[in-house]
Amino acid sequence: MSCEKFEEFPFHALLPKRETQAFSFLTKHPEYDGRTIKIGILDSGVDPGAPGLSVTSDGKPKIIDVMDATGAGDVDTSTVVEIDSEGFITGLTKRKLRIPLDWKNPTGKYHIGVKNVYELFPESVRTRIKKDYVKKVFQPIHKPLLAEAMKKLEAFKLKHPDDEIIEDSNERLELMMERDELKAQVELLKTTQTKISDLGPTFDCIVFHDGEFWKACIDTTGEGRLDECTLLGNYRECFKFGTISENDKYNYAVNIHNDGNLLEIVGQCSAHGTHVASIAAANFPDDPDRNGVAPGAQLVSIIIGDSRLGTMETGSSIIRAYIKAIESGCDLINMSYGEHGHWAEGKVFDWAYELVHKHGVIYVCSAGNAGPALTTVGTPPTMPTESIIGVGAYVTPEMMIAEYSMREKLPGSAYSWSSRGPTMNGGLGVTVCGPGGAITSVPNWSLKHGVLMNGTSMASPNVCGCIALLLSGMKQKGLQYSPFSIRASLVNTALKVPDFEPFTHGNGLVQVEKAFEHLTTYSSESIERDIHFKITCDTNNQLGIYLRELEEVIKPSIHTVNVTPLLFRDDNQVRIDPSSLKDGTVNETWIQAYDVNCCEKGPVFKILITVIKPIVM
Repeated sequence: MSCEKFEEFPFHALLPKRETQAFSFLTKHPEYDGRTIKIGILDSGVDPGAPGLSVTSDGKPKIIDVMDATGAGDVDTSTVVEIDSEGFITGLTKRKLRIPLDWKNPTGKYHIGVKNVYELFPESVRTRIKKDYVKKVFQPIHKPLLAEAMKKLEAFKLKHPDDEIIEDSNERLELMMERDELKAQVELLKTTQTKISDLGPTFDCIVFHDGEFWKACIDTTGEGRLDECTLLGNYRECFKFGTISENDKYNYAVNIHNDGNLLEIVGQCSAHGTHVASIAAANFPDDPDRNGVAPGAQLVSIIIGDSRLGTMETGSSIIRAYIKAIESGCDLINMSYGEHGHWAEGKVFDWAYELVHKHGVIYVCSAGNAGPALTTVGTPPTMPTESIIGVGAYVTPEMMIAEYSMREKLPGSAYSWSSRGPTMNGGLGVTVCGPGGAITSVPNWSLKHGVLMNGTSMASPNVCGCIALLLSGMKQKGLQYSPFSIRASLVNTALKVPDFEPFTHGNGLVQVEKAFEHLTTYSSESIERDIHFKITCDTNNQLGIYLRELEEVIKPSIHTVNVTPLLFRDDNQVRIDPSSLKDGTVNETWIQAYDVNCCEKGPVFKILITVIKPIVM
């Protein structure tokens, strides 16, 4: 009897790292695994208790800061109360809250607020907890009441059949009313069973200052037993988080603002952000095969998806997220969020431009899942700048087997739904592509250790993790880089996959080893590291020339192309202080630019500055 030969299961393809050379790069340079690098995850929130998100490969905290940029978790704690003689305070729910003896509060003042926990929970958790409430709390009380009411009604019918009740006497009228009352009770209880509305528990929130730091506690017991609740501080200071209950397993952290008058509860509005973060940088010390791409990197979780809007992002939340990324010192950010945009200009895009060009933060984002039609790339990749790295989704033969259990081994290709370029403003849209699927960690409240998700949302953090490896190596080698040099190295070394198509694959599949070699070779002499070229076409400032309408392609056309060099981290602003000049004078000076290699030939260009200071009467 012949024995059929089975191929070894490709466990490595559950979270792909070999296709991008990330695995081989880490094999050669294990210390360049993302250490010293901070990645901002602009998404739906990251669960700090999820598997693989506790520590980095060198033992540092994995998640170093959290923020809800939407305001959905904010609690007004401007009401201030003091402890009474019995050691209690009264919360806004009117519950008596016993203050634990080990709490230090030199002022004796407590800021209080309230929060309905269902406002924090994702829809799936709300649904599960509501079903659990009906099963364990409502039905044990309701079913006996309904059974008793039906029993009374049946007993009444046996004793007083309907044909005996005729409206011709007061006694029988009373029997009819009693029967109708029993029927109404049964009907009401049946209706209540189908139309129950569980609004969820409302918890008291307490904020106080212990003499050194602000502290916060949520009464998750709902009964004022604060000694059984978790006392937290600003997450970036203590790296602690709490859990609402063992039933929901919903982890949360807090930040405290405005001298204790505002409590920010930071949770997760969906499982998406945790999965994205795990792809980029999860670290499993006891099971390294499950690691994310950059296990040594640290994470800053910033929620931009508003739970009050079905997890949709808003302009305000995105701008706040950019500011937080800058303040937290993020080296790069991943934004696996976005959709079709009717226009790509305005304040949000101005901030994105400043984030990259002034602060040097590398911006990686998903291209979108609206393919395979042309010009389906969403925003942010449609922003009017080529500095953003838009990522398309690619699937390899090993991924097809490991993640999708496909029996037939097909060649690698872009996912059919991966959005295609060009953008409406003529840009390529898809800069590079990366593996667009993974089985990895999700929040504890999902009651799952890991799940399969696919999309450009998964390709983007994979590429983001690859870039973190590059930055880690560059920093540890003491070599300089910029968002422009990193992007150029990715573009110039990307693998042209079989059946390569620019609008689908961008410049190709990311290759970490080749990109690192390119960076180290040209880091010291590359002019593109500090100078970026802004290219616009025609009067509407297109990123490229895009002809698609019939009248545009039946005859030759002339187009204007403008190339403007821009210096990295140069905002082109001049500060002028004329306050010390004398009144009634005319003053002039020059800003002069020289070729540093030949200053003796004179200035290359000059800018005249004239200040006429009038006489003050």
